[in-house]
Amino acid sequence: MPGITTLVHKGCNLIMERSHLEDYIFINFMFKAGYINKTQYDSYILLWKEISNLLEEPDIIAFIDYPVEHSLAHLKNDEMHGIRPEEFPNEEMKYKWITGWHAEYKNYRDNLPEHLRQRVLVCNHPDDIETFSDMIIQKAIFIRR
Repeated sequence: MPGITTLVHKGCNLIMERSHLEDYIFINFMFKAGYINKTQYDSYILLWKEISNLLEEPDIIAFIDYPVEHSLAHLKNDEMHGIRPEEFPNEEMKYKWITGWHAEYKNYRDNLPEHLRQRVLVCNHPDDIETFSDMIIQKAIFIRR
């Protein structure tokens, strides 16, 4: 099947994608947050662009765009119930990472070339996830034919 790639706002949701597309978001966040320097950033971006030239473009980009507050609450609930470990040393760091990643995903989506923006499907509310999932599946089936 042609490259169907999912791009999601991980925040704290159970869906996680580690596609090449997400590397761009990761490195931008790391640079803006001050975890890497400009030379490291430029080197990573250069490699990312070279790899991008070798890969097919995604047919579908699924973007789960829940509010940051929802992601933070979901993460806290999962930590309290032992569903996921506490990954952040404090609440301030957790907020920095979740809001930073959310901003990077939105920036990435908003700056896609027009032909890729047309492939973005967005879910803005947790209550809509079942319908959204069905829409993704139907779109993938249609593309596969």
